[in-house]
Amino acid sequence: MPDPRAISDLATFTSRAERLDTEGMIRVQGFAGGVACFVAPLYPAGLDDATPTVLGVRTVRAVVDQGLDVVLPLAEFREVVAAAGGSDEGRFVLPGEARTAVWTAISPPRANWRSMGHVPVTVLRAALSEGIREVTTSAGSGDGDAHAGGPIVHRVRAAVWGRKLPGAAGVPAGCAWALDGLGFFGAETSVPVWRSGPWFRLAASFGDVLARFRPGQ
Repeated sequence: MPDPRAISDLATFTSRAERLDTEGMIRVQGFAGGVACFVAPLYPAGLDDATPTVLGVRTVRAVVDQGLDVVLPLAEFREVVAAAGGSDEGRFVLPGEARTAVWTAISPPRANWRSMGHVPVTVLRAALSEGIREVTTSAGSGDGDAHAGGPIVHRVRAAVWGRKLPGAAGVPAGCAWALDGLGFFGAETSVPVWRSGPWFRLAASFGDVLARFRPGQ
């Protein structure tokens, strides 16, 4: 990754993802001309968990080995990014040890997305503010870490961030939290919404958020 700005961008993205889930994982997938980095600010912790799966994805140009698909802890990836930033060639050396994360079992589609219109940023920010207020009031906790706290906190967050946004084609409110927490908002006044099967995709200025509810929700 010869562009130092891209490395700095990944460092920022990783830091923000860690703030949302301190023990989170990242999935790095290669494609022609770059890498796609997936994180999961929200995902179900068990069979009885109603939390929607909400992924953040940042794509960066790079020269990659064919077939690259690696899952590793965010903290470990942060060290890899730091090492690449200190390299003249911006070379990433990813660990070869096989890792897994629950949310990587089902991958979002790469094609067949259809437009569902736009959702105003005002709607997203209103849902974000109301959601944080509700979580803080109900659980007695802030919402910096998606998975901190006990079962009551988790149930509250599942209910709040699993709520469907009004007038947004059924998008879960957790998308607003992920867009803000990962720093994806830019100067746009609305965000386009796409759908493919059960998956939604919101394409903001600095990254995409993908989401799906559990079957039956």
